[in-house]
Amino acid sequence: MRKFATATLIAGAAAATVAIGATPAFAATYTVTNGGVFSSTNTTNIQFVNVTTGASFTCTNSSVPGNAPNGTGLSGVPIATLAGAQGNGTFTNCTGTGGSTGSATLTSGSLNLNGSPPVGGVTTGTIAGINASLTLSNLFGTCNATVTGNVGVNTVTYTNSTSTLRISADTARPTSLRIGTASGSGCAGLINPGNSTTFQGSYKVTTSGSTSGPVISSP
Repeated sequence: MRKFATATLIAGAAAATVAIGATPAFAATYTVTNGGVFSSTNTTNIQFVNVTTGASFTCTNSSVPGNAPNGTGLSGVPIATLAGAQGNGTFTNCTGTGGSTGSATLTSGSLNLNGSPPVGGVTTGTIAGINASLTLSNLFGTCNATVTGNVGVNTVTYTNSTSTLRISADTARPTSLRIGTASGSGCAGLINPGNSTTFQGSYKVTTSGSTSGPVISSP
């Protein structure tokens, strides 16, 4: 049970710390203002689910840095990078199935838009290229795991008016985010390489030196 939580946590971390990427339906271009280096803090609990085993994991604290450079005529792939040069994303105060506890780290990712203009100030896309790691402790010991992949098409939205990045669980394509590696007695068969995972949560994005986040428009 606790190990399962570990798998879930890693999936979530990976998802929070990775890039949003979707294949454009057409050659839309974007404009970013009030952009630059930003921070993002969760406004809801971050939830991870290991679809393969059914275990879940919840983190109450998460912070993910990023960069959305200002510009016009941008392709939107990516419109912003997450973690990487800006530092790691973090997931802490995490608890899960069987009382397991742990934390996760997001090391890279990109936010890609889906190729359509914003509707009502809301753009949709995908977080792609997620690379995250998790360390979990439970009665069985310690589990170290990695999570890689993407968070699905049209399950990621960014709202200009509230500077909110929202990720919904990609139940239609759970295999797009998977456990990469898992080792240690704490994994106890609950977190295994190849397990499918989902991630969901919301973040308030704030550009450095501002009280709000980037504004995305088209063209």
